[in-house]
Amino acid sequence: MGWGSVIGGAISLYSSYKESEAVEDQAEDQADAITATAAANAKISEYDATVAEKDAMEIELQAGIALKQHKAKIKTLISSQRAGYGTAGVAINTGSALEVMSSTAAEGAKDAELLMYNGKTARDRQLSLATRYRMLASANLRDSAAQASLIEDAGDFTSNAMKISAVGTAITNVFDYFDEAG
Repeated sequence: MGWGSVIGGAISLYSSYKESEAVEDQAEDQADAITATAAANAKISEYDATVAEKDAMEIELQAGIALKQHKAKIKTLISSQRAGYGTAGVAINTGSALEVMSSTAAEGAKDAELLMYNGKTARDRQLSLATRYRMLASANLRDSAAQASLIEDAGDFTSNAMKISAVGTAITNVFDYFDEAG
């Protein structure tokens, strides 16, 4: 084994060092891609959360409008009943006429409560969905950061192992050279 082997070993050492640096760079690129994807997904989730919140406001508005329309309809219905009984000469303060109008008012009130309940429930469902989108975005960002860190650590470990192996081979070549020379 001559100087050519020692020089070849040095070139091999340098080549292994460059290859190990490429492994580190590749791991960093993969980690960056994972982090960037998670950030993009977080933006999408935030957009979805904002849309869900706007939908919740719209649902609440529509429920309020439906409630007002329903109350106006019941009021008109009771007024029509009152006018009909009055035209027919029926006393509206007692008996069946009063019971019919009271029943109409009670049913209208129950329906109004149901409209309010359904509107609030639909609104709350949308607000919960918005919260879920934000929670998923946060969890995804956290998980991707952990994954990126593991990838970078694995790249560093592999790179360091390659460097140690190359240095070990170079040292062995040098010792072999001196053993043969000496």
